[in-house]
Amino acid sequence: MTAYRSVLIVGSGTAGWLAAVNLQRKLGGDPSRPVSVHLVESDKIGSIGVGESTIPTLRHTLRVLGILEVALFGQADATLKNGIRFVGWRAGGDAATDRFDHPFDPPMLLKGHTAMAHWLNLKLRGQENASFSDCGSVQAALFDRCLSPKPMGAPV
Repeated sequence: MTAYRSVLIVGSGTAGWLAAVNLQRKLGGDPSRPVSVHLVESDKIGSIGVGESTIPTLRHTLRVLGILEVALFGQADATLKNGIRFVGWRAGGDAATDRFDHPFDPPMLLKGHTAMAHWLNLKLRGQENASFSDCGSVQAALFDRCLSPKPMGAPV
């Protein structure tokens, strides 16, 4: 079996940097068989800042990698994405009448039952316009008010 001494990651962004850190943690821990991880970034392509990986599951990834969330987000001037609102989803309307919210939190539990049961009950009673995100998550209400469920510095 070939012993690898270095790994090259071409491309950066969230995916590249997380891959580099994860590989360094996994492969670089044995001093008798060091593996160096190199990341190549383009000096011609700037950050697009779409935040494709800064969703709530990133918190677990950061814990596994031993990176403090508050330190990373403070240094990177980043935000934790809690969901996505697609405005004009069906017919190009405004956020009040034509939107689709995709919250990243799991549905809330109400007295031991998922909010999905409440939403389905509304649908069965003819309330076809009842949005699951409005019935099963606080995220839609937070989107409406430009708020976040977790201020920076709050305990994990």
